[in-house]
Amino acid sequence: MIITERGLNKALVPVRRMKGKQIQFPFTWTEQRDGNKFQSSISDYWGTSNFMVMDVLTNCYKTLNSDKVEKKEPVITNFNTLEYVTPKPIEFTTDDFRRLTGQGHLYRKEITTLILETLKVEFKLLYPFLYLEEITKGKKKGQQRPKQAYLPFNKSHTIATVNVNGERYTITFDTPFGWLFCHNIQLRGFNQLPDNFYNLPKPAQLVYRKFFSHIFNPHLIKLHIDEISTLLNLETKDGGMLKYNIVKNILEPLKGNKPPLISSYEYHSLFNERFYNIKI
Repeated sequence: MIITERGLNKALVPVRRMKGKQIQFPFTWTEQRDGNKFQSSISDYWGTSNFMVMDVLTNCYKTLNSDKVEKKEPVITNFNTLEYVTPKPIEFTTDDFRRLTGQGHLYRKEITTLILETLKVEFKLLYPFLYLEEITKGKKKGQQRPKQAYLPFNKSHTIATVNVNGERYTITFDTPFGWLFCHNIQLRGFNQLPDNFYNLPKPAQLVYRKFFSHIFNPHLIKLHIDEISTLLNLETKDGGMLKYNIVKNILEPLKGNKPPLISSYEYHSLFNERFYNIKI
């Protein structure tokens, strides 16, 4: 199993290269939280390979900081002033990258290009973060539990910087997004992915990350077709073809994966609503 940091999966909208479509950068979209609108942006393309790079960083950081993860030590100590404890840089090799992702066919040059392209991307995001809240009632009174909130950034930042030395990479988390990324990992804001996850079709990976990867217990999710088409920038004029592609490239691969990532799905069309009820 490989782990993936929950905040990026929730916050980021993938921007894929698609034949015949040109994207104007920075690419922007609108988030709405607590009745307020926030405009997010990304400076370049972002897809499954970029998420995979961030998963490698998540696993390496968790391994290096296992004692802090065990104790749930925060990186950011004051969210109003962004006071923080400097995260340790991480190091890994091309062999580590291949081992963690199961992508043994990737050459060193391909891995290096993936890492450099991922870490040059700048974001302006409403970033989900965890904080610890003291329990005031019941048997667990006095203990702390993680809660989630969102931190808006009106200025673009990268996540980290990289130094490449042959087949060895050193990653330094030296930006606010990098601090939040490490902060969430230390507070156990991550989820597991199966070892064969990166072999799934790309649309299936992206939909699973955004809508399902944070769910631990059996659950019924109502997922609108419009949510899927917006996430993946799919054409919606031919409804029959859209449904066919969603089933073929997303739902069936997730259901048929070993282990299964969803247990079942049912299509519904009620008035102007088109959606799937999906059991996790």
